[in-house]
Amino acid sequence: MRTEVNINPTMLTWAIARAGFELQDFLLKFPNVQKWIENIKNPTVKQLEEFANRVHIPFGYLFLSEPPQENIPFPFFRTGSDQTTKVSLNVYDTILILQRRQDWLTDYLLEKEEEALSFVGTFNKNTPYQTIVEDIRKTLGLHNEWASEFQTFEDTLSFITNKIEEIGIIINFNGVVENNTHRSIPVKECRGFVIVNEMVPFMFVNAADAKAAQLQKQHNYLQSYMN
Repeated sequence: MRTEVNINPTMLTWAIARAGFELQDFLLKFPNVQKWIENIKNPTVKQLEEFANRVHIPFGYLFLSEPPQENIPFPFFRTGSDQTTKVSLNVYDTILILQRRQDWLTDYLLEKEEEALSFVGTFNKNTPYQTIVEDIRKTLGLHNEWASEFQTFEDTLSFITNKIEEIGIIINFNGVVENNTHRSIPVKECRGFVIVNEMVPFMFVNAADAKAAQLQKQHNYLQSYMN
């Protein structure tokens, strides 16, 4: 016997919109869901699990009485420096994935009694940028004309990435959510972001962006760790 479950229709419509689908288009493609929303029929557990996977939502969310608040926990700037707390589902899920990794690694390093990274939070917003840039060079062990040693952006990016990771910053290059090629992260929405942490800072760079832009973003994000 198939077990059917009673779900708040608001959670179904919220999950569909959260995933970026137009409600009517989604219901035309999956008419059974409309019956669930209109309380004509209840879904089975298996059907509800398939629905949760389709809209990229934790299965347990569907049993909540109302949608949870899902604002990102740090300032997020789109191109043009417009600050927002709302991003697309793919960007939001990427942030959560990296935060979970960061939390796990932080706990691991604390258990190993590792010391915090000394350069995190060294300066504040009033510090002259020249001071910050010079400190970045010193921390990474770079001379003023280091980039002139490389002929391509790819070689420059590879070199500076290794330097950054050597001082304890984890860099994630990706253009999709984890390894799901069906869930791309548009460059126009998110070229990258940082999650500052004294033990294990994370830097995300959108791999779909141009190499020159990736290189520039790494430089900009390094300054975020110093402030």
